[in-house]
Amino acid sequence: MWTRSELKTNAKKSLTGSYWMALLVTVITGILAGNSSFFSYRLNDRDFDRMAGMNWAWADWANFMDSVWVQLIIAAISLAALIGILFRIFFSTVIEAGEARWFSRNRESKPTPSLGQLFGLFRANTWLPTVGGMFWMYLWLWIWSLLPLLAFAGAGIALGLYLGLMNPLQLPASWTFGQHWSRQWNWQDRPGQFQDWEQQFGEFFTNNQSQIAIIAAVAVGTLLLAALLSIPWINRSYAYRQTRWILGDNPRIGYRRALRLSRQMMKGHKFDTFVLDLSFIGWYILGLLAFVIGIIFVAPYYRATQAELYAVLRRNAVSQGLATMEDFGFLAVSQTATGMTGQSDLAPALSAEGPDQPDGEPSDLPGTEPEKKPESEET
Repeated sequence: MWTRSELKTNAKKSLTGSYWMALLVTVITGILAGNSSFFSYRLNDRDFDRMAGMNWAWADWANFMDSVWVQLIIAAISLAALIGILFRIFFSTVIEAGEARWFSRNRESKPTPSLGQLFGLFRANTWLPTVGGMFWMYLWLWIWSLLPLLAFAGAGIALGLYLGLMNPLQLPASWTFGQHWSRQWNWQDRPGQFQDWEQQFGEFFTNNQSQIAIIAAVAVGTLLLAALLSIPWINRSYAYRQTRWILGDNPRIGYRRALRLSRQMMKGHKFDTFVLDLSFIGWYILGLLAFVIGIIFVAPYYRATQAELYAVLRRNAVSQGLATMEDFGFLAVSQTATGMTGQSDLAPALSAEGPDQPDGEPSDLPGTEPEKKPESEET
């Protein structure tokens, strides 16, 4: 069993002498594997105002879409979106596993790992297996995330049938949405499009009390149902959390095996891990107060704590017979041990230096301790 204080204490010790390198690793990972995009753009109403001839008829949109420049812009946006998706699948996911690999090696080895550990999985025989394992994890997370959307989709269909076929909304007769709204939209005179709305709200609510009550009830019920359906997705997100750490140790373990092993390792630990995450809220609030940039300095501490958690769960998995250290990328070798009688016997040991593994990867079998970073550290 593990405690939050124990994990955090060991995380602080593992960052002794390596914090700034850990910060650099998290910053690079955030840039290369973050969810934000340098190409993101939010369309707002000022963009419409900047466009020429905003007093268009709806039929003019056909001619607008036939423009060569518009088609080139659409093609460029589509190409950028495709490149972004491929970058996310084949590059960013490997960086995420590489970050986990770096923090695991940082707690296990006395010298601070080089930055090359972050990119160490971009090898001919580890790159695609890592991509496959991470893609398989995110695919299942995406499938589970669809559950809350079913509530909104069902509510939308139900309201559409109710309001469209059974009890349509009764709009005020003078509610014209502006002159000739059905044929043109004048963005330069937006207040005029909704003239006299404030005076007509009372009439609208009076004529549609039952429909509004149904819409409100469905909205509240949908939110509650979506929240309820989000629980399985949150549960799976914690169950799959160790996948990237497993792939960081051994990307060739197999994508199905990595996900299954992560579920087994997290069994009985998901709620405690959730509470562990909540314990960092104070740190992130302080980071927000420090002009937001303070969050960046909290990230190495959080990642190091997650590395400590993974080490404990990995040790538990081995002791419970769920996996062997070879499954985590450590190679078993034989070494000569001389007993009291002077006879030599072959004793099993673990070697961290196998093919396609960087030097200095220690074992973490029960009864063996990784090389300690500070002299006083206990793992």
